[in-house]
Amino acid sequence: MTAGASARTTPITFTDQPARRKASPVDPNFPITQPTYTGGTITIGGATAAGASLSGRILSAKGRGVANARVVITNNVGGVVAMARTNVFGYYRIAEVEAGAAYIVRVESKQYKFEVRTINIAQDLDGIDSTAQPR
Repeated sequence: MTAGASARTTPITFTDQPARRKASPVDPNFPITQPTYTGGTITIGGATAAGASLSGRILSAKGRGVANARVVITNNVGGVVAMARTNVFGYYRIAEVEAGAAYIVRVESKQYKFEVRTINIAQDLDGIDSTAQPR
């Protein structure tokens, strides 16, 4: 199956003969996923969720952009998924985060403290801003 291919139903026949074949992606950026079998239906597909982006602005308690803050996205087991640094105006953008999952978004700054947030990313999200909390 190629990236961006539309879903369709194709009849297949099973035998008791094992098939030993190795699959590899045509596009190295499009990983092969394992097929799933449920009640007579086999689903074979590429990545189930496309890459989404997350962007916003990190602000001080006075509403000024915080430069050089780190925005870190982790998964539910604490693994870092993506990271970005804010520009001089406090803006950041993180691209290619797998959509369809919940992530923990943490802002790190030497000067300010920020609330940790959990965000469900289903599509591109803009305006994910964070304002500094009093220390």
